[in-house]
Amino acid sequence: MKPGYPISAHRYFRGISFLMFCFLFFWYSKQFNTFYVQEPFIQTAQSGDLKVLFANIHKDNIQYEAIKKTISDADPDIILFVEFADHHYAQLKEFLQTRYPYINNTTRSKKFVGNVVFSKYPITNKADDFPQ
Repeated sequence: MKPGYPISAHRYFRGISFLMFCFLFFWYSKQFNTFYVQEPFIQTAQSGDLKVLFANIHKDNIQYEAIKKTISDADPDIILFVEFADHHYAQLKEFLQTRYPYINNTTRSKKFVGNVVFSKYPITNKADDFPQ
């Protein structure tokens, strides 16, 4: 194509189509939360040991029933979540409070996204927050 000439309708259509595809792909992947999938780490406990569940649940994860199922299936004594957000707590509060009455969290921003520990047992040394 020579400088100064407008692009052809075919190239314009291909460019717009590509941009629309990218937009829809990322929008749908965000909606269905399939872009970020991580298996939780569950350590098998021996008799008398503590069973711990650790997972980065991702701040945008809205699969609350899957989180509840993972917790129920693992039945850990202690849960450590990374990227735990306000909406997670709002949706899981009732489920978690009955099983894990002890909690400790650290915030990393004004909009709560941080780390949280849920425990069946009292937490004696709580960290209010860690220096950044």
